[in-house]
Amino acid sequence: MKTIGVISDTHGVLRPEAVKALRGVDLIIHAGDVGRSDILDELRQIAPVFAVRGNTDYEAWAWTLPLTERVQADQHLIFVLHDVYQLGLTPRCMVSRPSSAVTRTSPPSRRNAACYTSIPQCRSATFSFAR
Repeated sequence: MKTIGVISDTHGVLRPEAVKALRGVDLIIHAGDVGRSDILDELRQIAPVFAVRGNTDYEAWAWTLPLTERVQADQHLIFVLHDVYQLGLTPRCMVSRPSSAVTRTSPPSRRNAACYTSIPQCRSATFSFAR
């Protein structure tokens, strides 16, 4: 099974702690508010990257990023977007990581279950990792 690194809200800053947490993953999902295109270049040095555009990604380079992305990881299909409220539905399974900026995870093992994970903003005062 693939190991997936999920990160969002980097706002142009890729912290060394985030890079360390992502080392060894099979793929990286950046769920928006990237901040600078070179953030994605740095992440691609670790693993293949799937990224979506967030509400603060408005410079010319960011318009190449999709608003949503479908990522196939083994037999799991992951739908990625920056703002979960744009879905207009309530997922059956909610996975929230209120103090995480970077998450290493495997896809949910439940079949046909709609799940989401919430990755809050990566700010120096609140930056920590899920264990």
